[in-house]
Amino acid sequence: MLAAPPNTAVELSVVLLPEFGWTIQGQPVYGPGSVFQGFVQLDLKQPIMADRIRLVFHASESTFERGYHEQFFGTQRVLWDSKANGTLLEEPSNRFYFTIQMPLVQFPPSMQTEQYRCAFRLTAHLDLPGNQSIQEQKPVLYMPFIETCLLKTPLELRDTKHDTTAMFKVNALDYVPGDRISGTLVLDKETAKVTMKLLQVSTLLNGNQRSIKLISSNVYKLNTKRTEIVLELPQNITPSFSYGRIMTIAYKLRIQVEQKGAFRPKYSSFELPITVGTLGYGIRASDELQLYTSFRSVFDAKGTASGPVLPVPRFMRCIEYEESLPVYEPERLPSYETSISC
Repeated sequence: MLAAPPNTAVELSVVLLPEFGWTIQGQPVYGPGSVFQGFVQLDLKQPIMADRIRLVFHASESTFERGYHEQFFGTQRVLWDSKANGTLLEEPSNRFYFTIQMPLVQFPPSMQTEQYRCAFRLTAHLDLPGNQSIQEQKPVLYMPFIETCLLKTPLELRDTKHDTTAMFKVNALDYVPGDRISGTLVLDKETAKVTMKLLQVSTLLNGNQRSIKLISSNVYKLNTKRTEIVLELPQNITPSFSYGRIMTIAYKLRIQVEQKGAFRPKYSSFELPITVGTLGYGIRASDELQLYTSFRSVFDAKGTASGPVLPVPRFMRCIEYEESLPVYEPERLPSYETSISC
């Protein structure tokens, strides 16, 4: 199917309904097992002959330097079919609804760095006579289920270098986007400059390349020996994950303390591993959740890989509601021993 030349009389778009999934900075977010709904919007300034409208959902991960590319899945649904050799579409505004359920599989999150990209996309196709197609893409923001927990007892770190003492106390090492990392800093001198930094460590496994990126920082000038220091996590921060086939993401908190000495400044430092999760404290992911690396790709050639085939997202005819109330009929009381589903 060839891409059709630009047509100003046709506007094609993919819209995701906001009531499904959670959001990051106003964008819907989906995870393992999520069900999301939307529609393909087709606006016409003049009638057009068309064969069908289809929606393709595909996802892949790739590296830029070494040219690695692996497609996780690619599945499609025909939303409208002319059932003939072309049908004249005349309505100026058309909507074609869809519902998709993600498999209970843990993929890498939607992300892009200078070395790596993991992308989930919906692509709408308006197929025209003559083997041509008008296309429009919509990124899908996917986040895995990463659990978090509080420490059973506060963690205390001490630095006693250079005849000075600094102590940092923290109650948690796990956070979710938008949280604040907070801890208590205790010094033996009142005057100090404190720098907090959250660093992202991305490791490209197939090339053993590691890069460190500053995510967030804060600077304090202290006049007290004991104070609470805080660092806020961005809402759109990429979660930690270590199960990637070619990429892993980790974080570390670095605290540097500069105190005045008799002849030169004296420095203390702390470094802590930080987990950025997506599930709040006490929320657990399903026991049936599996890593994408446990499966072979549907695109693997026969005989080149073993194991079960990776489950793909499923197009649903409608959303099924379990434990819904029975239909109410005014002639009789409803039976609550039964339920309905669409």
